[in-house]
Amino acid sequence: KTNIFKQGEVANFIIELSAVAYLLEIGLLKSYLDQAFAKSVEIKQGQLIVTFEAMAGQYFLTQDYFQALSATNLKARISEKAGQMQVVFDVRHQKDFAILEQLMIFSEQLAAKKLEKLQ
Repeated sequence: KTNIFKQGEVANFIIELSAVAYLLEIGLLKSYLDQAFAKSVEIKQGQLIVTFEAMAGQYFLTQDYFQALSATNLKARISEKAGQMQVVFDVRHQKDFAILEQLMIFSEQLAAKKLEKLQ
């Protein structure tokens, strides 16, 4: 029996692998948000605010945002500010990985809706 890893290397390998997986997930999230015309994502006072470019209105109806939200388990509200849609998620008491996962689901739903409308 041959050990590939020396003592302590397994833990370091898992940590490095986790960091790479996290970075890949962030990259995928950014891709989905770009496809959905997200202009900015910011966290303020327990709220995650996603603001969309005005041109998102050419692809998405308000009901499309609600439909994408229904796939998540976060509470959110939708509003319009200066011709741009904003989705404000309540992320108080949520862990970072849970926020990331739910934002991924939401943005993936919108990206898929855009592709569906382009076909």
